[in-house]
Amino acid sequence: MRRFSRWAATLLAVGLAGGVLVWWFWPRAEYVFLVVDEANGSPPADWSGTELAPVAWYDGEGSLHVPRGAVRPWHRVVCLHEVDAAGVRVASRILTAGSLPARIPLGRAVPGLETDRRALAGPLEVLRPAAGGNLRLRYGGEEKSLAPGESWAQLRINGPQGQQIISVENPDGWKEAVQEALARGYPVTRLVVTYHGMWPRSRIRPIGQASPENGLPWAVMSATVGSGITEMPPGRCA
Repeated sequence: MRRFSRWAATLLAVGLAGGVLVWWFWPRAEYVFLVVDEANGSPPADWSGTELAPVAWYDGEGSLHVPRGAVRPWHRVVCLHEVDAAGVRVASRILTAGSLPARIPLGRAVPGLETDRRALAGPLEVLRPAAGGNLRLRYGGEEKSLAPGESWAQLRINGPQGQQIISVENPDGWKEAVQEALARGYPVTRLVVTYHGMWPRSRIRPIGQASPENGLPWAVMSATVGSGITEMPPGRCA
């Protein structure tokens, strides 16, 4: 009887583990798709004069082309993270997560831009989608709910008294705060998070079918990318 119980417990454990693996690796029909545009006031170090090419390409027919292997069938969140330093793109990368809620590590090292020259507030937390198709996000202790197509902007400055958050409600105040921070040499970062809704898996394809010669940079489709640290994000901003 004891032997039977041990066998039953073992089979149950194996079955549960197998179920978890199947759930984790089962192909997703669609992904939570985000674009994060990070603009920094500090210039890149040792810049060669050549701007980094964007990692994702939009083919004009509704498909996003990314590096092969960057997005797997079991991923739940796909985030295109673009990083500018004084108007120069220094990073363009795909960040993913396999489940929700998820923590997107925006603070990963960027070549040519020291971490202490970026005014960040930890990872971007992607919470579960809410009713009506909205997505809940949390960043730096602040939580927002975005509908597909909406953006959320934050401006942070690392000053002598600590990190300061500048409200997006006042465009003139935004520009004035950026210009003052740059004049004083303080790290300043404008972050714009845009939720593009649930992106079908069939519309994400490996690069090779689109290229700089026959495709369009993602920035053509998403106007937030590279819009400048002193500019308010276009489109609907929550």
